[in-house]
Order: sequence, then structure tokens, then C-alpha cells
Amino acid sequence: MARDRDDQDGTGRRVGILVVLLALLFAAGLFLWRSPGPTNAPSPGATATQSPPRQTASAPPSAPAPACSAPRPGAAGVFEVHFDFDKSDIRDEDLHWLTDAANAYSELAHELAECSAAGASVIARLDVIGHADSAGPRDYNQSLSERRAAEVTRQLTRRGVPEGAIKASGVGEDDLAVPTPDNTPNPENRRAAVKIVIEAVAPNS
Repeated sequence: MARDRDDQDGTGRRVGILVVLLALLFAAGLFLWRSPGPTNAPSPGATATQSPPRQTASAPPSAPAPACSAPRPGAAGVFEVHFDFDKSDIRDEDLHWLTDAANAYSELAHELAECSAAGASVIARLDVIGHADSAGPRDYNQSLSERRAAEVTRQLTRRGVPEGAIKASGVGEDDLAVPTPDNTPNPENRRAAVKIVIEAVAPNS
């Protein structure tokens, strides 16, 4: 009987120990389940490192505006129209040359205006020179060349060129494009030239 009691007592102690171990394991598992996960907080004594601040790309500084380079005084272009015999009205096929001359003048005048604002003292003008061939009296040809220059001037002003920017003149049968004897009709000499001229001016003009 005493031995049976000892066996029962030993079995009871083992069961108790097993129950205690199971209780400890359960408590440890419950603690681990409830505890927060690892954080990124630095450990004691560790030095926190910070990421360098982001740098935003800035636009490169704009280049300084180039200094105005005004064209040198002188002739900047020549346009020509031709006339029928003893006529001062401009032929339809030649009108486009006056349109081109007016456009070229306007572009150059705009450029020179910007240069004047930068201190340059230059302006643009149009020299209109009427011509005649050697057929007919010299005095008549002089008057005819002036009428031709006046008609070209009228057409240029209709295309936007200020009248004050035009200097018109006639040279009659002088300065022939094609040298001929007197009283010789020649279509190349019945003309008017439109010269774009860059002129230096005094600072106070």
C-alpha cells in the first residue's frame, strides 16, 4: 500500500510540473503576441543619421541680351521697277518689287529703332531715283524721270513706308543702265531704283 501511494504521489508531482510548464509557455506566448513589433528607433547611444535635404533643380541664369550691332551706314539693298515707253505708271508685274522694298525697309527700321534705344545713332531711309532712256528731248526726259520717282513714292507709302523716310529724285537720261546714243529707246533705261540706305545721324537730331 505504501508503494502504491508513492507512485501516485510521483505521478501527481509530474502532472503538476507539466501543468506549470504549460502555463508558463502559454503566458510567454501571450506576452509575445501582445508585445509591439520592432521599431526603427535608434538604440541607446546610437547616433541618428538624417538624409541630406533634397535639392530642387533651378533654371540656369538667363544669358544677357546681346549688344545691338547696328549695320554700318551705306546702301543696304536696291530694288528696281521698269516702265513702258513714255509712261510713269508701274506695270503690274513690277509691283511686287515695291512690296519687297517696303517690307525690307520696315524690318530694317524696326531693327535700327532697337539699336537707337541701345545708343546707336543710325536710321533707315529709301532713296527713289527715276530714270529715262535717251529717246526724246532731254528736258522732257528729266520731267518724265521725276514723275516716275513720284509714282514709286506713292506706291511705297501705300505699303506702309512713311513719306518722310523717302527721298525721291529724277536724273532724266543721265546715268543710263545701258549706254546708248542719243534718241535711242531702251527698256532697261526706263526704270526707277529704290535704294535702302542706312544713315548716321547726330545724337540730338
